[in-house]
Amino acid sequence: MVKRLRELREQFNLTQKELGAALGISSRRVSAYETDQEPGIDMLIAISNFFGVTVDYLIGNSPDMQKQSDGLSLSLLQFGKRIRDYRIEKGIKQADFAKQLEITPSYLNLVESGTKIPSFDLVVHILNELEMSADAALCDSLISATPIKASFLQSEVADLDGYKRVVALETIKVVVKALKELA
Repeated sequence: MVKRLRELREQFNLTQKELGAALGISSRRVSAYETDQEPGIDMLIAISNFFGVTVDYLIGNSPDMQKQSDGLSLSLLQFGKRIRDYRIEKGIKQADFAKQLEITPSYLNLVESGTKIPSFDLVVHILNELEMSADAALCDSLISATPIKASFLQSEVADLDGYKRVVALETIKVVVKALKELA
């Protein structure tokens, strides 16, 4: 059970249905998480990222609600996903890319899955090989990259079909309204 999920959902004035839509799960699943079911680590991370709190806070292990707020924390999962998506978009196989980078495919897999933190030199090498900007790769961690992240979000929403696009936009609208009311 995610001990503080209901509290956070209510604080953001979200229904279980709205939160479920935002997380890509059913309202019944949200209800189960609020009462008796343990979500997997991926879902814990998704919930944590959605509300901007730590996983420890969600599960009741810490009173510290906020993630590092200095803008310096690195979202490894998102960084790895963006690297993988760019590589795939360019039609480069993982094994071939690893060879270009002079690393093993298994190490590249760990970077792309968000499990390993690559060295700064390797990050620069990856970005140069993909012809990818640092802002695009790190937009989930850089405050100054918010416009780029918004652009990515806009294209993700645009790729949805009719009803899903409406649900996504309404969910964003509700979250923005709730955040404005918190200020």
